[in-house]
Amino acid sequence: MKGSRPCGVRASIPTSYSAAEQCCDSSSKAVHTPGSISGLILVLVTLVSLAITGVANAYVLNAVFGRFDLLLVTILLALECAGVAVVLMCKPAWRPVVRWSSLEVVGGLAVGVVFLLHVFSLAPVGMMPVSHSVDCAHQHLLVDFIYRHSSFPEDAGYLYIYDDYPVGPSALAAFLAHLGGIFPVQTMYPIAGLLVAAQVVLVHGVISELLPQSVLSSLVAVLAALGVFLPYSYSVRAFTEHFYSNMLMGNLIVLLALWAVVVFNRIPGVWRVALTLGLTVGCLQSYPAWLPFVVTPLIASLLWDQRTTRSRRFALVGGIIVLVGVFTAVAVLDQWEFITWFAPSRDRRLIPGWSSLGGILLIPALVGMVVLCRFQRQYRGLFWFVLIDASIVIALYGLAWVDWLTLYIPDKTFYFNAFLLLTLAGLGIGRLLDGRRVKRWISQVAIFIVSLSTIVAVNHRHSPPDRYPITLDEYRVAYQAARETPEEEFAYLVRESMTFYWIYGCILNHTHDLAERRDEWIAAKPTVEQWMNDSAGPRRAIVSEISALPADGRWRALATSGDAGIVERTP
Repeated sequence: MKGSRPCGVRASIPTSYSAAEQCCDSSSKAVHTPGSISGLILVLVTLVSLAITGVANAYVLNAVFGRFDLLLVTILLALECAGVAVVLMCKPAWRPVVRWSSLEVVGGLAVGVVFLLHVFSLAPVGMMPVSHSVDCAHQHLLVDFIYRHSSFPEDAGYLYIYDDYPVGPSALAAFLAHLGGIFPVQTMYPIAGLLVAAQVVLVHGVISELLPQSVLSSLVAVLAALGVFLPYSYSVRAFTEHFYSNMLMGNLIVLLALWAVVVFNRIPGVWRVALTLGLTVGCLQSYPAWLPFVVTPLIASLLWDQRTTRSRRFALVGGIIVLVGVFTAVAVLDQWEFITWFAPSRDRRLIPGWSSLGGILLIPALVGMVVLCRFQRQYRGLFWFVLIDASIVIALYGLAWVDWLTLYIPDKTFYFNAFLLLTLAGLGIGRLLDGRRVKRWISQVAIFIVSLSTIVAVNHRHSPPDRYPITLDEYRVAYQAARETPEEEFAYLVRESMTFYWIYGCILNHTHDLAERRDEWIAAKPTVEQWMNDSAGPRRAIVSEISALPADGRWRALATSGDAGIVERTP
């Protein structure tokens, strides 16, 4: 290997598409099509863009008319897609060069499916939420509000902070519930899982872009992406335990920005601008705290593009900064009460460390970091993204210590930086195995075996929980009560305090005294006999297990679903 450029590594920022794209891989004659991007990742980017645009359409309609109609949102989205298609037909130079490598597609789909198989194995019947966190129950308030009213909340006091909360994932959950004809709660968990699965597929795609297109590289990308289960708390427990769905969407936006700066020289200029603005909107819809991690590297990539004059670059970036500022100002005004509630102080949650970040994963990630620093000119997009990301994180930690504020935000950056570590690990592994020859059929078999082994091992180690906060049957009867008799007072003969929290507070919407009532319920959990003998108490009760009630004729069922139901004392 001569010079500083490793054979088989395409430059992230060549001034022309020549040497960086013609360098061959010693393990395969296959190279990236000059200027190409992965077709699978382009499909993923398109789907995310459609989701962001759909929510933005609903937001605009809501601002103009006070509500939105899902059919009208869909029609607007279809017209926008048609407009983009017409532009691409009229402007061939604006079309990206897309490659469809069978190994890339198979590998990307394999890692995504493996992740989803594990996620869905943890879920109860009906894909109900797994998390016992109050964040999950509270977010249901917002999802259900959007679902029932076809509008975004304004001064809906019972929503707590969710009256001003970023609406991205909640709106998508409500839209999907309407399209699927199911309860809105049944879409919350699947969407959270899909958001993280998309991140896993994206990591696989970024690694595939960094390494030469070869049989061995495809296997390395799969191995690195399936390492997502090593930092389990950052990948799976983020929504099975805490349910940070807004943050998960924000994490995906950050990783899309990473992909954009890695392949920025292969994307037509107009699409780099569109991506910058689109990802800005997506970040503001989900987790605005991540905006610096999204906008800064994208703007930097536009500034270092040598294919346009300096004056044009500065003019373009100046215009983008103005638009980003306008979008941010609108979002800040809309979310002001949430921001002022959130900003003063938050407690530390998951603290990054050897174990939480994946343990052994850090070794190949360190190798990848060494490779990145040594060949920074060839991986300039990734290098500058890592540098900007690390600088912001260090600054946040420094600010937190100096001002004695929380370390909540810099700690949480590792929910997306864990995926950046996977990318570096793939780069490190690929570098260590550089020059090895692998036959295509061996790689295909290896991908299948590794994927199958991973899902079996992970499902064995992380089995489904033995209890869930609320079952689909409990939800059905409580939702019926909320729609038909919202003012009715009930006794709650339910399984546990979180079930009470869901039903009383976040389905029946009694949030004004929720904390106090839950404490009372925990302190004196009602029994069937107490309810039967309390003539002064509520005549009706929401019950988790009707089969546990005595068959003595002192009650009758008003509504049932499975073993759950609403019962009434008989005179």
